[in-house]
Amino acid sequence: WLATANGAVYGLGAAPSFGGVATSATTGRAMGIAATPDAKGYWVVTANGMVGAFGDAKYYGDLVALGKHVSDVVAIAPTTDGRGYYLVGADGGFFTFGDAKFHGSLPGIHIHVKDVVGVVASPGGKGYLLVGSDGGVFAFGHTHFYGSLPGLGKHVHDIRAILPSSTGRGYILVGSDGGVFNFGTGARFHGSLPGEGVRVSNIVGIALTPDDGGYYMAGTDGHVYGFGDAQVWAEPAALASNLPVAAIAGT
Repeated sequence: WLATANGAVYGLGAAPSFGGVATSATTGRAMGIAATPDAKGYWVVTANGMVGAFGDAKYYGDLVALGKHVSDVVAIAPTTDGRGYYLVGADGGFFTFGDAKFHGSLPGIHIHVKDVVGVVASPGGKGYLLVGSDGGVFAFGHTHFYGSLPGLGKHVHDIRAILPSSTGRGYILVGSDGGVFNFGTGARFHGSLPGEGVRVSNIVGIALTPDDGGYYMAGTDGHVYGFGDAQVWAEPAALASNLPVAAIAGT
């Protein structure tokens, strides 16, 4: 699925579209999309923390319903069983819903940033990982830390997302140029756009294929790139009138 900034969701291949959210000046743009465990539904989150549930995704609440006024939510991550989800802000602040358990936050440990771009939950609800635009990774709970770009002496400012391995023993970071950095033993490297001689600067997200044999990358222009066993389908005709793409989720 591709979610656009105005809340529309487009399905490619076997991913059916179940609808999207209505955005406004109050909600801000759509920021993230996450699939349910059986890939028969998804959640979409906006910058003010409004959550829309579609297909078999269940609604467990959002920041609007709690009366909290924010404008910097950047991502949503479901729990392993799909009975809850996490919302994270650009400052690394966390909000939990359903069976999502709170394991700490960056403000809670007195780390002050404004560049968090992604979050993933650990299998079994034991913790979660945050990534910043500089490739810095923060682990909370019993989640394992496998390294970060600053730790490798790499200086970047355009990391856009973090992708976990299905085993929880590693993760992949992707930059706006489609560069891929993998950490741990569970995350497999299937290639990158710079490695294929493709020059872009608009990648917004990355999603695994069901068997972990590949991954997709999506650009703001709606173009999807496939690596490994990821099959790429034609872009829906209506997508062109609803750009930019804000996020991608796989079945």
